[in-house]
Amino acid sequence: LDPIHNEGIKASSPYTYFLVGNISFSIVFFIMAFVLARKELRNFFQIKSMKLLAPIGLLLSVEFVSQLVALGYTLVSYVSAIKSANIILTSILGFVFLKERVSLFKILAIFASLVGVLIIIFSN
Repeated sequence: LDPIHNEGIKASSPYTYFLVGNISFSIVFFIMAFVLARKELRNFFQIKSMKLLAPIGLLLSVEFVSQLVALGYTLVSYVSAIKSANIILTSILGFVFLKERVSLFKILAIFASLVGVLIIIFSN
């Protein structure tokens, strides 16, 4: 996947590449959600749902801006590796706040993800 990202960034700029990618991703999945789940999507646009989802949107915006800033300081492969390691944080937060069960498979996946990120970071 990294050679694809590198070529996309060479053809434009890191900011343009990731902005277009995220907007395209959002449009495609919104259309899929609209086609596949119209009834559920109507409930999504209620005020109660918006109050719950607004902080999530704000945090995703902060994540996106942080990613763009990080691209200005380091290589794309490092940023991609760290971003893909979000499964570790998500699993920990799910365990702490949502009381999710932690299976052996989940622990192995977290460990493999962490090892992969560390290999990429310390490969230089």
